[in-house]
Amino acid sequence: IIQGIKRSEFVPFYQPIVDSRSKKVIGAEVLMRWQRQDGSLMPPNQFIPYAEANGLIVDMTKGLLSHVFNDVKQFATQREALFFSINIVPEHLDNDDLYQRLKGVIESGELKQHRISLEITERFPIGDLVAARKMLDQFYALGIDLKLDDAGTGYGGFSNVQHLGISTLKIDKMFVDTIGHEDNFNAKTIEAIISFAQKSNLTMIAEGVEDDKQVAYLSGQGVYFIQGYVYSKPLPAEQFFH
Repeated sequence: IIQGIKRSEFVPFYQPIVDSRSKKVIGAEVLMRWQRQDGSLMPPNQFIPYAEANGLIVDMTKGLLSHVFNDVKQFATQREALFFSINIVPEHLDNDDLYQRLKGVIESGELKQHRISLEITERFPIGDLVAARKMLDQFYALGIDLKLDDAGTGYGGFSNVQHLGISTLKIDKMFVDTIGHEDNFNAKTIEAIISFAQKSNLTMIAEGVEDDKQVAYLSGQGVYFIQGYVYSKPLPAEQFFH
């Protein structure tokens, strides 16, 4: 992995996020793949857990961001405004490296009409919420928003929404999969998550959506932003932007 970081082999794939009302792509989650020297592509479950456990994610994100900014400059200058959600871990908030990098890019104007979002997972606890919020407020001042990934599955839960200033909840595939199975405990949970998000004036994105029935249910509940195979798998840059 360390050689891969040095060679900038961690590349972005883009999974479209679509407004189910207009069928328009409004943004993408940026997902990491390992494009090795022999041309093979390694999926994230084969390297992310190791990278997270060994403190390598921050360095991998630096290389990934360079690829994303190049892709946007190369392919997206004529496109309508899109957001690109970058996954972060609590370590990204320990110092201002990421903030300085994004500040430089935003102030340079090279992203033009497009914007960057941050996405933080519930799978890891945040040690110092006050310090994390202080750092996040600097991102918010740049016009970057924060999405909570895997909502309802991990640490902190909805208290993090208030503490961290989150703008968007991502409804996890684990809950989306229960749509149509009323007897399932998680089916009640998805309704509770949606109700909480609506009362808190949060934007919602449903992840892992695979069929039109799920889209119809979510739409009936007021959830229109959809990410999943029903519209598209994650795509390499050229395919996504074209």
